[in-house]
Amino acid sequence: MAEQENVIGIDLGTTFSAVAHVDFSGTPQIIPNLDNDRTTPSVVYIQDGTAVVGRIAREMASANPEHVIQFIKPHMGRRRKRFSVDGQEWTPEEISAIILRKVVVDAGASISSANPMRGAVITVPAFFNEQQRKSTADAGRIAGLDVLGIINEPTAAALAYGYHQLGKDQTILVYDLGGGTFDITIMRIEGNEIKMLATDGDVQLGGKDWDQRIIDHVAGEFAKKHGADPREHPESLQELIIHAEQAKIRLVKLPETKIVINCGGARENIPLSRELFDELTHDLVSQTEMTLRLTIEDAGLDIDEIDECLLVGGSTRLKSVQSMFERLIGKGPRHILNPDECVAQGASIHAVMQQLRPTDGQFPTSVPNIDPGKLDRFRVIEERLINAHTLGIKALAADGKAVVAPVIPRASHIPCRVVKSYETSRTGQDVVRISVMEGESPNPEACTEIGTCFVRGLPENLAKGSPIEVCFEYSQDSRLNVTATLPTVQESAQTDIQRASGMTDDEIQVAVERVAQLKIE
Repeated sequence: MAEQENVIGIDLGTTFSAVAHVDFSGTPQIIPNLDNDRTTPSVVYIQDGTAVVGRIAREMASANPEHVIQFIKPHMGRRRKRFSVDGQEWTPEEISAIILRKVVVDAGASISSANPMRGAVITVPAFFNEQQRKSTADAGRIAGLDVLGIINEPTAAALAYGYHQLGKDQTILVYDLGGGTFDITIMRIEGNEIKMLATDGDVQLGGKDWDQRIIDHVAGEFAKKHGADPREHPESLQELIIHAEQAKIRLVKLPETKIVINCGGARENIPLSRELFDELTHDLVSQTEMTLRLTIEDAGLDIDEIDECLLVGGSTRLKSVQSMFERLIGKGPRHILNPDECVAQGASIHAVMQQLRPTDGQFPTSVPNIDPGKLDRFRVIEERLINAHTLGIKALAADGKAVVAPVIPRASHIPCRVVKSYETSRTGQDVVRISVMEGESPNPEACTEIGTCFVRGLPENLAKGSPIEVCFEYSQDSRLNVTATLPTVQESAQTDIQRASGMTDDEIQVAVERVAQLKIE
């Protein structure tokens, strides 16, 4: 008999993270942390072998900024990125793993379950590339989790909404403005199916950019009066970062606020009105509006064909964002879901779906701690997702120039398997090197090289133009496997891609040991 096991959904956010599970009644619930907060700041304070995560780490950013690491998410997948703190260097995956370990341990303590909590689904922005998704999964492995899947944040939000709406055919738009990333995704709910139609976004745009406009304005005003720029003083800057975010939140409710700033022995209260704040950030809202319009166009829809708008991320509470929706759609978006919690809740639904799904023809080894009468609902939900970026290989055009030949076009439904035929480029070629690319341009310089794989040991004097069959298999959670075959000589290579960025298995094992040595609080 399969054992019962709690599985969870984790919204690993730029500024805040959240954990959810599906309770015995079949309802997705946020699990508070040990401070009884429903979200945890994604901030890490490291000193003397101890890593403090969350609210206290965030408060320590002003007093000891050299020990604090935050805003990790946009750096995921960058192989050479390191954070120096307490005499050591840490990768983005390691810092994310520290956050994951903290929120999972807190969740286990909060629900006080006798059943193990190992399996987790972790969310990522829809526009994350393949390497960023792998890095997120690696962070889960480093944290000691059984990563059941990686799911797009807008898809998770749509699941949280659609879970209660199955059978009601409708088209929904998910506007996801997180702390450090931005996505627009359009999905269609038909019967028990949730189908992604289009997605676009910017992994370098988020609520922190609105905060930065406040920081730059306030610092500039302070410098005019006192001759010192708070952005050049780490302690003052960290204090200003916190005050800027608090001011942004207050301006949702108030027409004006004041921001306290201390620097170089001087103290100032600088006023900021909502009107001025909207002027300072008008171009940011316009940028999201342009993406919204293009995504609706990519979906082959008109604005009036959108039945419901879901807002995800705390920055969607901004009056300027609300006004933009009202102007475009003729009415303000309804607050159907909690924008800070719905992504984790949807991920917990997906985790149960993954747990119930047979693998390799075998029955699941564990079952959810859920009323058996509620499980059929999770079995009938179908997800049809699309990939956010074109996948292809580097090839030679007729004129001898390198180009990116697409294999799986952007917006293809996944999982999928595509086989394309190419030819060897010269006589006597003894190795076929396949460069796997991601991006929309035919120019390799404008795309990202995911990695390479090789076909070796080819026969001597292999003729130029010998056929090569390249097979791309793209999984539901956007993980890629590449197979290359030369059918005329029965040579093939089916190996893991030697990735151009991200962590190797050996590096992951070293990271597991480093993180395990930390006392995480």
